[in-house]
Amino acid sequence: MRLPVKVKGKVIGYTEKGVFIKPVKSSRHYFEKYDGYAVQASVVPTLRRRNVHTIRLIEDGTREYTISLADFLRHGKLVDYGHGEQIVCPLEYWTGDAEPQEHIEQLALF
Repeated sequence: MRLPVKVKGKVIGYTEKGVFIKPVKSSRHYFEKYDGYAVQASVVPTLRRRNVHTIRLIEDGTREYTISLADFLRHGKLVDYGHGEQIVCPLEYWTGDAEPQEHIEQLALF
């Protein structure tokens, strides 16, 4: 069963079978300074409560990146650029695939 993950009342992704799945748009969500992607720090307790072990990002509906939650937290850096605290992790620590396992629409964040 897919359970939504929300930040300030907005759905940013969902969890399913131990995986946090978050659609991202590279033009909007990619952190060039860190060559990576972020997850809002405030959702980490939710992910732990739901026994999430893997984070899966779907970039622009065409590329997929995965990382274990433990590695994401180990290699991630806490930042805040005005949208709340986020943990950003460089892509060098992620595993990337050319095609996502399923097509997922980008969720509206605002």
